[in-house]
Amino acid sequence: MRTRMSFKTLGALAVALLVFSAATPRTFSQEKGKPGEPLIILAEVQNHRVTYKVDGKEALPDLLRVLNIVADQRGHDTRIIVLVDSRAPITEIGNIDGTLGKAQLEKVRFFIFNKEANVMSTVEFGRTVPFSTRPPWD
Repeated sequence: MRTRMSFKTLGALAVALLVFSAATPRTFSQEKGKPGEPLIILAEVQNHRVTYKVDGKEALPDLLRVLNIVADQRGHDTRIIVLVDSRAPITEIGNIDGTLGKAQLEKVRFFIFNKEANVMSTVEFGRTVPFSTRPPWD
């Protein structure tokens, strides 16, 4: 009789562990990402501050740590798409670009999006030139 009870208890524990592991959110260190798919970084203004999501998951504890994990898992040649909220300060583009550089992720395309208008535009960077009120037009 005791043996049956322990098998039942063991079975119940196994089922509970399966349910718990399925319900536990996966972290970036547990996911590899699909090969060839670009990584999506979303920088969105919420409650007057910029928050980050990487492939739909909160970038916690910070964006750099998450990007380093991604670079280690998927490689430094991973394509990155960055979507920046139009309400964010323009310096946010430079902040994200610098963070990507620290993580040694260089294949990046930036977009600015406006959720209310349901549109987005690409952001392209040219060569660096000295500041002037009359920059060259070439």
